Amino acid sequence: MLQDEIGSIMKSCHTLNPVKIYPERIPQNMSIPSMYFPVPLVSSSGDTFSTYRNSYQLFIKVFACTTQEAHNKAHIIAEGIRKARCVIPVISQAGPPTGLYMRLSSDIQTKELDDGVAQITLKWDSRYPYDREVYQKMGALYLELIIK
Repeated sequence: MLQDEIGSIMKSCHTLNPVKIYPERIPQNMSIPSMYFPVPLVSSSGDTFSTYRNSYQLFIKVFACTTQEAHNKAHIIAEGIRKARCVIPVISQAGPPTGLYMRLSSDIQTKELDDGVAQITLKWDSRYPYDREVYQKMGALYLELIIK
C-alpha cells in the first residue's frame, strides 16, 4: 500500500512539474531539472481497537539551475496540492487509477536547501487493520439454573 501512495504522490508532483524523477539514489550525472523521492520517515501509533496508524513524512528534493527556480517549482507543486484540497487519487502499481483517494496534511512546507535545490515536505497518515486471531466460535451455551 505504501508503494501505491508514494507512486500516487510522484504522479501528482510530476503532473505539476514534468521533469525527470529519481525514486532511487541520485546518480552522479543527474539531469537538471529533476525531482528526488527518498524513502519516507515513518512513525507508528495505535489508532482504534482494530487499527493502527502510520504517520509518514516525505522530503521531496526539487533540482533546478538556480535556487530561486527550484523554490518556485516546489511552490507550484505545493500550491497545486493545496488547490486540490490535499486530496490525491491513488494509482495502482500498474498505473491506472484505483478509484481511491488519499488525503495529505495541509501542513505542506517548502524551503531552499542548497544551490539549485529546494525541498517539499509532505505528511499523511494511513490506517491499517491489526491481524486478528482466528479461533473457533462457540456453537451453543447451556446453563442450568436453580431458581428459588
